[in-house]
Amino acid sequence: MEIFNGIYSWDGKKYSDEENISWWPCSYYLRIVDVSKIISGTHIIKPILSVFSNTGEGGSITNCTQNFLMRICSDFDLQYNKVMWVEHFPHYNNSFDIITLNKRDIGLRTIFAANRRDAMKNEICFIGQYYKNKSMV
Repeated sequence: MEIFNGIYSWDGKKYSDEENISWWPCSYYLRIVDVSKIISGTHIIKPILSVFSNTGEGGSITNCTQNFLMRICSDFDLQYNKVMWVEHFPHYNNSFDIITLNKRDIGLRTIFAANRRDAMKNEICFIGQYYKNKSMV
């Protein structure tokens, strides 16, 4: 079941107490799919697939990936640890990065660190089943 498929953007301004994604305007193609609603009879550890790709308009989330992912969780009511986070680089060898979020509690504050790695072949096959949006490439 598709949760969202479109352009997700922000203007770089802060309007609430929530952490700002970044101070620069930016937009990303974003597709979120609940795979558990499509595949039956199988328990999926990360049932939500979120694939995003820079539109080329504005900045990049490379240095604020965790803020972007946590805002997606907030806006779409997702649990960060139940999502397979994937950044697609269509203009760079059509590659995919898998991103994991690591939670750390420092005093009374919780912070997240984003770690990236190249997608493995089996992950690319999995992603390809649900990520066929030509407008995102």
